[in-house]
This record gives sequence, structure tokens and C-alpha cells, in this order.
Amino acid sequence: MTTGPTTGPTTSSATGPARTRAPLAVAGPAGGVRAAVYNRFWHSMGGGERHNGMIAKVLAAEGAEVDLLGHSAVDLDALGAHLGLDLSGCRYRLLPDRGDDAVAEISAEYDLFVNGSYMSRLIPRSKHAAYLCFFPTPADHDAAAWRRAAIRAGSPFLRGVRPAVGYGTGWYPPEGGRRRQWVWSNGAGILSVSPGGERVLHADVGRPGAPGTVRLRVLDATGQALADIEVGAVFTPISVPLPASSTGTELILVSETFTPAATGAPGTPDVPGISDTPDRSDAPNDTSDAASPPNGTSPPDGTSQADGTGRPAGGAAASRDIRQLGVALSRPRVTDRREGVRARVALRFPWLLTDPRDLGYLDAYDVVMANSAYTRDWIRRLWRTDADLLYPPIQVARLAPAREREPSVLSVGRLFAPGLGHAKRQLEMVRWFGELCRSGALPDWRMHVVGGCEDSQLPYLEQIRDAARGLPVEIHPNAPRHEVERLLSTCSVFWSATGYGEDVERRPWTAEHFGMTTVEAMAGGCVPVVIDSAGQREIVRHGLDGFRWTSPQQLASFTRRLATEDGMRRRLAASAIARAQEYSDTAFATRWRDTATRHHLYSKSRQAESNHFQ
Repeated sequence: MTTGPTTGPTTSSATGPARTRAPLAVAGPAGGVRAAVYNRFWHSMGGGERHNGMIAKVLAAEGAEVDLLGHSAVDLDALGAHLGLDLSGCRYRLLPDRGDDAVAEISAEYDLFVNGSYMSRLIPRSKHAAYLCFFPTPADHDAAAWRRAAIRAGSPFLRGVRPAVGYGTGWYPPEGGRRRQWVWSNGAGILSVSPGGERVLHADVGRPGAPGTVRLRVLDATGQALADIEVGAVFTPISVPLPASSTGTELILVSETFTPAATGAPGTPDVPGISDTPDRSDAPNDTSDAASPPNGTSPPDGTSQADGTGRPAGGAAASRDIRQLGVALSRPRVTDRREGVRARVALRFPWLLTDPRDLGYLDAYDVVMANSAYTRDWIRRLWRTDADLLYPPIQVARLAPAREREPSVLSVGRLFAPGLGHAKRQLEMVRWFGELCRSGALPDWRMHVVGGCEDSQLPYLEQIRDAARGLPVEIHPNAPRHEVERLLSTCSVFWSATGYGEDVERRPWTAEHFGMTTVEAMAGGCVPVVIDSAGQREIVRHGLDGFRWTSPQQLASFTRRLATEDGMRRRLAASAIARAQEYSDTAFATRWRDTATRHHLYSKSRQAESNHFQ
């Protein structure tokens, strides 16, 4: 289970051969700096991963020796190609997921550690460190009221206690919903359990959506069988007594595997408690006693850069899910009657171990970086910490605005029902477009609805299709990248309604934290007509390069004007194209260099100071 540092100038890849990295000259402002960019979700290849990857690219260009750290097998060439980044100056280092402490120990090998994992609470030990925040979402933000109260009352009592169950290799990212989350093994998933005298591992195991049953064997590190269990589709509780150990126990969960794409099994089955939340929502497991899943808290909802397909972790349609899946593990926990009261409470209720008010981990970072001014404002409010602005890098150069535009409205964003993070509100927008069409305000106009859709959200997709019947509306679920870029470059108007109907003061994470697709639409020559909320306010200058609305009536009014006043639409489109350049890769590199210089991130000695407000 031990993993030492990657050696030699190679790129580590579990899905392809190692690739030699060109020797780096000690030149440039980061020359001689050993840097790591850590992200739990490299495999998802979304907008957040491009944000992280661009930092790595700039670091390498400035002379640093750069490792991308992650817990999922990733082909660096494929990652770079998907994100539109040249990562040839970097290498990928695959780490077993044994928790934050293990990553923190590895971070000590680096001069600079950049943590770009959503909702991470890792305390790095590098000389310098930077924290990239997509939004300061509280760890218990979507928990039931009773659970929030319990966490805030009980967490201080348990501060310093470590989780009893940890995940090693052999696990896929978490899936499921608010009432149950689970993780699939690859047929040989490794768990680590803390030391104890009379420990019993409890968990729910199943194979949701899989055909038939399989035999699950729970082995210790020597290969001795501790349990032999028949596992079917339905989650069933198990209890496995563990031998006494003063150093902890390593378990291997061994089973046969299946591939959803080959069997026709759905990626997200009809299991109670999961149809109400997409598998990649930012909602925690609200009623489970589970330990943290192997890839931690899921990243924020968002559509991958310009591909409209969302992120491919979990819940993928059967025709696309080619993973080798063993068994699904849910709610692992440990009991040990020999432990004291404090430890027994932590073992039984591991979700009590994360206190959202404990922000001490931020003191280990030289700088916190926010992806928008909206996020920065909430960092100041919730974390009492200042932050530098580091807007996401947008691939504006990929979009070539067409001179002749299709008379159409475009919406781009993941397709999932409201109440599950920052929903894009496609159903409402289709209904509003229908009202405009029936009023005769948009003759010969069409609407295109683009977005990734996972199996758990097929009912929501059907609602949208029902609302679109009889209307000139085309729905493009899981459209390929080139098709989305074509629409961004040829449609006339871009709509966004993320955060509509939400109380963003109480639930600020439900609004658009930045608005990458808005910038992409502007770069493609679409005039944005977006909700006057959150990150959209800092992108779209009302009346200069688009419009911001506060009601559906205003949305309709602005759209009617753009449909009838071609000169105004062309003027706003030209301004939008120019505005989008402010969020280009080049602009991003400049912002990063300014932050690195201001906070001495490339220096060889530790000079971090707390960013906390006094």
C-alpha cells in the first residue's frame, strides 16, 4: 500500500505508457521550484480541472517542475487534449486515497502545493501553498436541520479524532444522492481501518443496476478470508468482525466485475433515495453514517468547457459506461466496545468529525484564490479570509463567431432538477420561450437546449421534452464538443437562469459562481441575456455587451428587442466578443503571475502569513 515519490522525468499513466518529459531548464521566475497541483477530480475533465490544469501549464512554462496529483488513473495526454492544454511539461502522479493526512505528508516534498479540490480541508506541509476555491460551501450545507445542529454541537467535542475507515486503491468516485451515496469497487477495493481491540466493520453492500449476484470476499492483508458474502442488486447491511490490531487493518474487498456498457445495466439504477439528486451534486450524504467516500466531497455542478456533456464520473448512460465494476459500498463505519465514549461516538457517527466552523486549515496557505468576485465575497463572509481573484481560463480562441447568425436562443448547462445545487432551470426557460413563441414575438426563431444528462436525471429531461412539444425547440443531451461550439458560434442570444427562484442569501451556492458558458457564448458572438445575480453580474455589463434580467418578463422584453433590432444585437455581440477576451488563457496567466509574485510563491523559504481578517 505504500507509494513513494515518482522518480525520473516521466509522466505516470495507468492507461497508457509512461511518457518522457523534456528536461526543464532552471530559467524563468519559477526555475528550480518543485510544484504540485492537487485535484481529486482530474478524471472528470471539467471546467474546474481546466482551471487547475492551466495553473500547472503556467508553472511549467515558468520553469517549475510540476506534478499533477490525483487519486484516479488518468492519461495525461488525454487529459491535456480534452482540456485544450499543453501539459507536456508536467507529469501525473497517482496517489492512493488514504485521506488528507497522507496527501499532506506528500506535500512536504514540494516547494509549492496548489490545492484545487472542491471543499478540501487539507493542511499542506509544503514551503508555500495556494488554495483555489470554487465556492466556500459549508460541509453541512444540505444536511437536515437536526444533523446540522448535531454537527455543530458535537464536532468540537470530537476535534482531533480521525476517521476510522479510509479508502485505498480500487474505488471509483462517489455516486448516489442525498439519502444514500456509494462507491463502486473495481473488483479489488482496499479499505484501511484504524487500530482497535474489538472492532466490527459495518456497511451496506449491493450491486445497484447489475444483473444477478456475485460472491464478495473480505480478505485481510495476508489473504485470510474474514467474510464470504453473496451480494445482489439491493443494498444489504453486513457486519465483519476484525482481528485486534495496534497498527490498523488493511482489508481487500474482492469480487467478480461487470461492465454496464456490455450488460445493458443502467449507470444509475432505480434505487430508493437516489432519484432526487444527481450523482455529482454537491449534496452530502444526508442520512448516512458513512465515512467520506474515496474522492471526498463531489465538485460543484458544472458543465465541462464547451462540451455540454457534464462530467463523466458515475451515473453515465449504459452505452458509455465502460468501467469494470465489482460491488458498491455504502455507509462504512466501525464499532469497538473497548473504546472510550469519545472514540465510540466518532466511530458510530463519522459525519460528526467535520465541523464547518473549524477553518484552521486555511492558515497553512499563503493565499486563497477565488474563481469570481462573488465567490470572494462569500469567502470573506463565511471564512473571514481574504482572497485573490483568479478567474477561470476560457478557451475563447476556439470559438469563431459566424457573420450570419441563426435566429435562435441557446442554453448550455447540465440537465438536472432544481434543488440539487445550482440548477440551470432549463424547464422554466423552455416554458418562457414557449410563451414568447405563442405571443408571436419570435417568428421563425428556434431554441437550442444543450447539456450533459446523467441517467438519474432522465425524468427531468423528459419534463423538458414534454414542455418543448409543439415548439421550435431542439434538445441536445450529451452533445459532442464540436456541436456545442458550432451552436455557440451561430446562435444569436444566450440565456442563463441559474439561481432563479432561489434565496441566494440563505443558499448562495445555488447561484452561478462565475459563468463559464456565458463567457464562451460571448466569445462565440451570442448576446447574453442572463439573470442579474452572482457571477453573471461581473461578466455581463448591462446594455454594453448584453442584458441582465430580474424577472421572466424582463428576459422576454430584452429578447424581443434583440430579435427585432438587428443593429443593436450586432453592436452588443461585438462588445461581448471583446469582453470575453478578458477571461482568456493569456489573461489567466497574467493573473496567476501577479498572485505568485505578490505572495512570494516561488521563493525557497516559508513566508506565509495568515489571510484571516483581524
